[in-house]
Amino acid sequence: MDVPQLLSASPLRVFEWATGKTDAEVVRIVLNASLFIHPSVVRRKPVMFPDCVRTSNAHHPGKKKGDVSDWKGRQVKVCDNTTARVALGRYIGRSMNGANREVAVGWEVAHIWATVHDPQYFTAGWNMYLIPGFLRVLTEEQAQMPLFAKCLQFVAWSLFFKDPVAEPATPPARPSNDVPEWLITFEPRFASAT
Repeated sequence: MDVPQLLSASPLRVFEWATGKTDAEVVRIVLNASLFIHPSVVRRKPVMFPDCVRTSNAHHPGKKKGDVSDWKGRQVKVCDNTTARVALGRYIGRSMNGANREVAVGWEVAHIWATVHDPQYFTAGWNMYLIPGFLRVLTEEQAQMPLFAKCLQFVAWSLFFKDPVAEPATPPARPSNDVPEWLITFEPRFASAT
């Protein structure tokens, strides 16, 4: 790949070029490096902060961090991703912020289903995972990697909804089963003990 091609390629294509890996191999690398919250922990408290949502111009127009917004007839607090970090830290029993941080800088909280404007989803243990920051760019929508989103949702659905740990009023869509064969028996790693 020459420089003009590199500059117009998605992060996934650059990663494939740099490592010689296929998109399915990249998905496996990212999933192996991701840490989920253990289902037994999520079962005890499916949503850490049920009155919080992340900022969203589409769903909470004109609202910024700290404002109150209306969500389906109830008031919710508009937050940034710091709230999701605090929630994940509580799920795993480790501080993720400040001077007493117990999770190294570089681990980032990401969401499985992008519906973070909804208080059922934003701090739900079944909708968050930890990923090394240097790989996170591959999970972003602009990376043009729909296979990753499908595989991630398949793993999360199998962990949290096959034998439901939570029953949100608006459950996430069931992912299709057309995933790589290795994913059927994939064993995710957990950021927390049971």
